[in-house]
Amino acid sequence: MSGPSSIVIDLLEIGLRVRQGGRVPEGIGPAFQGMIGRPLREAVCVVNPIPETCDGCAHLRDCAYGATFRDLLKDEGSPPGWRDAPRPLVAMPYFPLPEILAAGDEVGVLIKQVRHGSSLALDLLLRVIHESGRARGLGGGPRPVLFEVVLPAHNLAAWKLTDGDLPKSAGPDQGRVPAIRITTRTPLIIHERDRSPEPPEIGRLLGAATRVVSRHFRAFAQPLGTDFPALKRAAETVVDKRVLTHSVWSQIRSRSRVVQGSKGRSFPLSGWMGEVVYEGVPCGLLPWLVWGGRLHVGRSRKDGFGAFDVALE
Repeated sequence: MSGPSSIVIDLLEIGLRVRQGGRVPEGIGPAFQGMIGRPLREAVCVVNPIPETCDGCAHLRDCAYGATFRDLLKDEGSPPGWRDAPRPLVAMPYFPLPEILAAGDEVGVLIKQVRHGSSLALDLLLRVIHESGRARGLGGGPRPVLFEVVLPAHNLAAWKLTDGDLPKSAGPDQGRVPAIRITTRTPLIIHERDRSPEPPEIGRLLGAATRVVSRHFRAFAQPLGTDFPALKRAAETVVDKRVLTHSVWSQIRSRSRVVQGSKGRSFPLSGWMGEVVYEGVPCGLLPWLVWGGRLHVGRSRKDGFGAFDVALE
Protein backbone atom coordinates (compact mmCIF):
# COMPACT_ATOMS: atom_id res chain seq x y z
CA MET A 1 0.00 0.00 0.00
CA SER A 2 1.45 3.34 -1.05
CA GLY A 3 0.65 6.98 -0.51
CA PRO A 4 0.35 9.18 2.55
CA SER A 5 -1.33 8.07 5.74
CA SER A 6 -2.63 11.51 6.62
CA ILE A 7 -4.80 14.29 5.24
CA VAL A 8 -4.27 18.03 5.65
CA ILE A 9 -7.16 20.50 5.59
CA ASP A 10 -6.41 24.15 4.87
CA LEU A 11 -8.66 26.70 6.58
CA LEU A 12 -9.31 30.19 5.29
CA GLU A 13 -11.76 32.62 6.84
CA ILE A 14 -13.07 35.43 4.66
CA GLY A 15 -15.64 38.15 5.00
CA LEU A 16 -18.22 39.05 2.37
CA ARG A 17 -18.94 42.77 2.66
CA VAL A 18 -22.30 43.59 1.07
CA ARG A 19 -22.27 46.22 -1.70
CA GLN A 20 -25.88 45.78 -2.81
CA GLY A 21 -28.32 44.48 -0.25
CA GLY A 22 -31.23 42.16 -0.75
CA ARG A 23 -32.93 38.99 0.43
CA VAL A 24 -30.55 36.19 1.38
CA PRO A 25 -31.20 33.04 -0.67
CA GLU A 26 -32.42 30.12 1.40
CA GLY A 27 -29.39 27.91 1.88
CA ILE A 28 -26.60 30.39 1.27
CA GLY A 29 -24.11 27.51 1.15
CA PRO A 30 -25.59 26.00 -2.04
CA ALA A 31 -26.00 29.49 -3.52
CA PHE A 32 -22.34 30.25 -2.77
CA GLN A 33 -21.15 27.02 -4.41
CA GLY A 34 -23.34 27.69 -7.43
CA MET A 35 -22.03 31.23 -7.75
CA ILE A 36 -18.37 30.18 -7.99
CA GLY A 37 -18.71 26.83 -9.79
CA ARG A 38 -19.00 27.94 -13.41
CA PRO A 39 -16.39 30.75 -13.20
CA LEU A 40 -13.90 28.32 -11.67
CA ARG A 41 -14.58 25.78 -14.38
CA GLU A 42 -14.03 28.41 -17.06
CA ALA A 43 -10.81 29.55 -15.38
CA VAL A 44 -9.11 26.13 -15.26
CA CYS A 45 -10.56 24.14 -18.20
CA VAL A 46 -7.88 23.12 -20.74
CA VAL A 47 -10.40 22.01 -23.40
CA ASN A 48 -11.16 24.49 -26.17
CA PRO A 49 -14.00 25.18 -26.62
CA ILE A 50 -15.20 24.47 -23.09
CA PRO A 51 -17.75 21.61 -23.27
CA GLU A 52 -21.22 21.83 -21.77
CA THR A 53 -20.49 18.97 -19.36
CA CYS A 54 -17.44 17.38 -17.75
CA ASP A 55 -18.81 13.84 -18.08
CA GLY A 56 -16.25 11.55 -19.67
CA CYS A 57 -13.50 14.20 -19.76
CA ALA A 58 -10.02 12.64 -19.82
CA HIS A 59 -8.63 15.55 -17.76
CA LEU A 60 -11.19 15.36 -14.98
CA ARG A 61 -9.03 13.60 -12.39
CA ASP A 62 -6.18 16.12 -12.81
CA CYS A 63 -8.41 19.17 -13.15
CA ALA A 64 -8.76 21.52 -10.17
CA TYR A 65 -12.44 22.02 -10.93
CA GLY A 66 -13.18 18.33 -11.39
CA ALA A 67 -11.29 17.33 -8.28
CA THR A 68 -13.01 20.06 -6.26
CA PHE A 69 -16.64 19.93 -7.37
CA ARG A 70 -17.13 16.31 -8.40
CA ASP A 71 -17.09 13.06 -6.42
CA LEU A 72 -13.58 11.65 -6.83
CA LEU A 73 -14.80 8.13 -6.08
CA LYS A 74 -17.91 8.16 -8.26
CA ASP A 75 -16.12 7.04 -11.42
CA GLU A 76 -14.12 4.40 -9.58
CA GLY A 77 -17.02 2.09 -8.75
CA SER A 78 -17.88 3.33 -5.28
CA PRO A 79 -19.97 0.71 -3.48
CA PRO A 80 -23.67 1.26 -2.69
CA GLY A 81 -24.35 3.05 0.56
CA TRP A 82 -21.55 5.63 0.33
CA ARG A 83 -23.56 8.85 0.64
CA ASP A 84 -21.05 11.50 1.77
CA ALA A 85 -19.19 12.55 -1.36
CA PRO A 86 -15.62 13.43 -0.34
CA ARG A 87 -15.43 16.72 -2.17
CA PRO A 88 -12.38 18.49 -0.82
CA LEU A 89 -13.85 22.01 -0.75
CA VAL A 90 -16.44 23.07 1.82
CA ALA A 91 -17.64 26.67 2.09
CA MET A 92 -19.40 27.24 5.41
CA PRO A 93 -21.18 30.58 5.89
CA TYR A 94 -21.65 31.36 9.57
CA PHE A 95 -25.15 30.35 10.55
CA PRO A 96 -27.80 31.66 10.98
CA LEU A 97 -27.98 34.63 8.64
CA PRO A 98 -30.61 37.38 8.64
CA GLU A 99 -33.27 37.19 5.95
CA ILE A 100 -32.25 40.59 4.60
CA LEU A 101 -28.71 41.92 4.14
CA ALA A 102 -28.10 45.65 3.78
CA ALA A 103 -25.18 47.44 2.14
CA GLY A 104 -22.25 47.47 4.55
CA ASP A 105 -23.20 44.23 6.33
CA GLU A 106 -20.51 41.57 6.51
CA VAL A 107 -20.98 37.80 6.34
CA GLY A 108 -18.29 35.41 7.53
CA VAL A 109 -17.43 32.31 5.51
CA LEU A 110 -15.02 29.54 6.57
CA ILE A 111 -13.44 27.72 3.62
CA LYS A 112 -12.01 24.24 4.20
CA GLN A 113 -10.02 22.44 1.50
CA VAL A 114 -8.29 19.07 1.69
CA ARG A 115 -4.85 19.21 0.07
CA HIS A 116 -4.33 16.81 -2.84
CA GLY A 117 -2.53 16.61 -6.16
CA SER A 118 -5.05 18.80 -7.99
CA SER A 119 -5.85 21.19 -5.15
CA LEU A 120 -7.47 24.43 -6.14
CA ALA A 121 -5.08 27.37 -5.65
CA LEU A 122 -6.49 29.53 -2.87
CA ASP A 123 -5.50 32.76 -4.63
CA LEU A 124 -7.50 31.69 -7.70
CA LEU A 125 -10.43 30.72 -5.51
CA LEU A 126 -10.41 34.10 -3.76
CA ARG A 127 -10.19 35.95 -7.08
CA VAL A 128 -13.20 34.07 -8.45
CA ILE A 129 -15.21 34.66 -5.26
CA HIS A 130 -14.39 38.37 -5.37
CA GLU A 131 -15.21 38.79 -9.09
CA SER A 132 -18.35 36.65 -8.92
CA GLY A 133 -19.55 38.47 -5.82
CA ARG A 134 -19.24 41.84 -7.52
CA ALA A 135 -20.72 40.76 -10.87
CA ARG A 136 -23.21 37.93 -10.18
CA GLY A 137 -23.81 37.91 -6.45
CA LEU A 138 -25.98 35.56 -4.42
CA GLY A 139 -29.57 34.79 -5.31
CA GLY A 140 -31.47 35.09 -8.53
CA GLY A 141 -33.87 37.72 -9.69
CA PRO A 142 -33.28 41.34 -10.62
CA ARG A 143 -31.55 42.28 -7.35
CA PRO A 144 -29.00 39.72 -6.14
CA VAL A 145 -26.86 40.34 -3.08
CA LEU A 146 -23.56 41.76 -4.38
CA PHE A 147 -20.45 41.80 -2.22
CA GLU A 148 -16.68 42.14 -2.09
CA VAL A 149 -14.20 39.91 -0.28
CA VAL A 150 -12.57 41.09 2.94
CA LEU A 151 -9.53 39.15 4.15
CA PRO A 152 -8.83 39.22 7.90
CA ALA A 153 -5.12 39.25 8.78
CA HIS A 154 -3.33 36.05 9.88
CA ASN A 155 -6.29 33.78 9.33
CA LEU A 156 -4.80 30.92 7.29
CA ALA A 157 -4.38 27.72 9.28
CA ALA A 158 -4.40 23.98 8.70
CA TRP A 159 -5.50 20.76 10.38
CA LYS A 160 -3.62 17.50 9.98
CA LEU A 161 -5.25 14.15 10.61
CA THR A 162 -3.24 10.91 10.54
CA ASP A 163 -4.56 7.39 10.60
CA GLY A 164 -2.89 6.97 14.01
CA ASP A 165 -5.22 9.64 15.44
CA LEU A 166 -8.23 7.42 14.77
CA PRO A 167 -8.79 4.38 17.01
CA LYS A 168 -9.15 1.17 15.02
CA SER A 169 -11.65 -0.14 17.55
CA ALA A 170 -13.34 0.84 20.81
CA GLY A 171 -13.29 -1.60 23.70
CA PRO A 172 -13.91 -1.43 27.45
CA ASP A 173 -10.16 -1.26 28.11
CA GLN A 174 -10.06 2.24 26.58
CA GLY A 175 -12.33 3.66 29.26
CA ARG A 176 -15.17 6.16 29.06
CA VAL A 177 -15.69 9.88 29.50
CA PRO A 178 -18.54 10.93 31.81
CA ALA A 179 -20.26 13.05 29.15
CA ILE A 180 -19.72 14.94 25.90
CA ARG A 181 -21.66 17.85 24.43
CA ILE A 182 -22.43 18.09 20.71
CA THR A 183 -23.21 21.61 19.45
CA THR A 184 -24.24 22.07 15.83
CA ARG A 185 -22.68 24.92 13.88
CA THR A 186 -24.82 24.40 10.77
CA PRO A 187 -27.98 22.32 10.24
CA LEU A 188 -27.44 18.58 10.54
CA ILE A 189 -29.07 16.68 7.66
CA ILE A 190 -28.24 13.01 8.06
CA HIS A 191 -31.22 11.78 6.05
CA GLU A 192 -33.06 13.88 3.45
CA ARG A 193 -36.42 12.19 4.16
CA ASP A 194 -36.54 13.58 7.71
CA ARG A 195 -39.26 16.24 7.78
CA SER A 196 -39.01 16.78 11.55
CA PRO A 197 -35.44 15.80 12.39
CA GLU A 198 -34.69 14.96 15.99
CA PRO A 199 -31.37 15.06 17.87
CA PRO A 200 -29.57 11.94 16.55
CA GLU A 201 -28.73 8.91 18.59
CA ILE A 202 -24.97 8.71 19.00
CA GLY A 203 -24.78 5.58 16.84
CA ARG A 204 -26.34 7.41 13.91
CA LEU A 205 -24.06 10.41 14.35
CA LEU A 206 -21.02 8.13 14.66
CA GLY A 207 -22.02 6.29 11.49
CA ALA A 208 -22.16 9.56 9.55
CA ALA A 209 -18.78 10.59 10.99
CA THR A 210 -17.01 7.32 10.18
CA ARG A 211 -18.37 7.39 6.62
CA VAL A 212 -17.12 10.85 5.81
CA VAL A 213 -13.72 10.42 7.52
CA SER A 214 -13.04 7.02 5.93
CA ARG A 215 -14.06 8.28 2.50
CA HIS A 216 -11.63 11.17 2.80
CA PHE A 217 -8.81 8.76 3.58
CA ARG A 218 -9.82 6.50 0.72
CA ALA A 219 -9.83 9.43 -1.73
CA PHE A 220 -6.83 11.43 -0.53
CA ALA A 221 -4.59 9.03 1.44
CA GLN A 222 -4.88 5.32 2.24
CA PRO A 223 -7.97 3.26 3.13
CA LEU A 224 -8.33 2.82 6.88
CA GLY A 225 -8.13 -0.63 8.46
CA THR A 226 -10.77 0.12 11.08
CA ASP A 227 -13.10 -2.32 12.80
CA PHE A 228 -16.25 -0.31 12.15
CA PRO A 229 -18.64 -2.93 13.60
CA ALA A 230 -16.72 -2.67 16.89
CA LEU A 231 -17.19 1.11 16.88
CA LYS A 232 -20.90 0.63 16.27
CA ARG A 233 -21.17 -1.85 19.15
CA ALA A 234 -19.36 0.59 21.43
CA ALA A 235 -21.84 3.33 20.52
CA GLU A 236 -24.70 1.07 21.55
CA THR A 237 -23.32 1.05 25.12
CA VAL A 238 -23.67 4.82 25.62
CA VAL A 239 -25.62 5.33 28.82
CA ASP A 240 -27.95 8.27 28.14
CA LYS A 241 -28.78 11.28 25.96
CA ARG A 242 -29.96 14.70 27.18
CA VAL A 243 -31.23 17.32 24.74
CA LEU A 244 -30.33 20.85 25.85
CA THR A 245 -31.62 22.90 22.91
CA HIS A 246 -33.60 21.86 19.86
CA SER A 247 -34.73 23.56 16.66
CA VAL A 248 -35.55 22.49 13.12
CA TRP A 249 -34.24 24.34 10.07
CA SER A 250 -36.17 23.93 6.83
CA GLN A 251 -35.50 25.05 3.30
CA ILE A 252 -38.69 24.95 1.30
CA ARG A 253 -38.39 27.23 -1.70
CA SER A 254 -35.08 26.08 -3.14
CA ARG A 255 -32.76 23.13 -3.52
CA SER A 256 -35.38 20.44 -3.13
CA ARG A 257 -34.05 16.98 -3.86
CA VAL A 258 -35.82 14.14 -5.62
CA VAL A 259 -35.57 11.08 -3.42
CA GLN A 260 -34.93 7.80 -5.20
CA GLY A 261 -38.02 5.61 -5.23
CA SER A 262 -40.43 8.46 -4.51
CA LYS A 263 -41.93 8.53 -8.06
CA GLY A 264 -40.56 11.94 -8.84
CA ARG A 265 -41.83 13.75 -5.75
CA SER A 266 -39.45 16.40 -4.43
CA PHE A 267 -38.74 16.99 -0.77
CA PRO A 268 -37.37 20.15 0.85
CA LEU A 269 -34.33 19.82 3.07
CA SER A 270 -34.75 19.92 6.83
CA GLY A 271 -32.01 19.84 9.42
CA TRP A 272 -31.62 19.70 13.17
CA MET A 273 -29.80 22.37 15.16
CA GLY A 274 -29.10 22.44 18.86
CA GLU A 275 -27.09 20.92 21.68
CA VAL A 276 -27.21 17.39 23.00
CA VAL A 277 -25.25 15.64 25.76
CA TYR A 278 -24.30 11.96 25.62
CA GLU A 279 -23.29 10.30 28.86
CA GLY A 280 -20.88 7.41 29.35
CA VAL A 281 -19.19 7.62 25.95
CA PRO A 282 -16.35 5.16 25.11
CA CYS A 283 -13.11 7.09 24.62
CA GLY A 284 -12.43 5.40 21.29
CA LEU A 285 -15.40 7.17 19.71
CA LEU A 286 -14.29 10.72 20.49
CA PRO A 287 -11.72 11.28 17.68
CA TRP A 288 -14.19 10.01 15.10
CA LEU A 289 -16.88 12.39 16.31
CA VAL A 290 -14.50 15.35 16.51
CA TRP A 291 -13.23 14.87 12.95
CA GLY A 292 -16.68 14.11 11.61
CA GLY A 293 -17.83 17.48 12.92
CA ARG A 294 -14.82 19.22 11.38
CA LEU A 295 -15.22 17.59 7.98
CA HIS A 296 -19.05 17.94 8.01
CA VAL A 297 -21.37 14.94 7.94
CA GLY A 298 -24.59 13.96 6.24
CA ARG A 299 -26.37 15.41 3.26
CA SER A 300 -25.15 18.57 1.52
CA ARG A 301 -21.91 18.69 3.54
CA LYS A 302 -20.16 20.37 0.61
CA ASP A 303 -22.58 23.29 1.01
CA GLY A 304 -21.54 23.81 4.62
CA PHE A 305 -24.18 21.71 6.37
CA GLY A 306 -23.41 19.07 9.00
CA ALA A 307 -20.74 20.89 11.05
CA PHE A 308 -20.65 20.41 14.82
CA ASP A 309 -18.33 20.81 17.79
CA VAL A 310 -17.53 18.20 20.43
CA ALA A 311 -16.65 19.21 24.02
CA LEU A 312 -16.21 17.36 27.28
CA GLU A 313 -18.85 18.10 29.90
